[in-house]
Amino acid sequence: MKEKTIVLILFDTFLTLKKVRFWGEREIKKKNFENKKINFENK
Repeated sequence: MKEKTIVLILFDTFLTLKKVRFWGEREIKKKNFENKKINFENK
């Protein structure tokens, strides 16, 4: 039973980290896109 709980916690942590990385990458891409737009408008 104890091992099962540990595995579940690890799996949950893994999924959370994957989600965080996914959203982080999305935010970075959005920021990069906005920066390119601003640079383009400034030219």
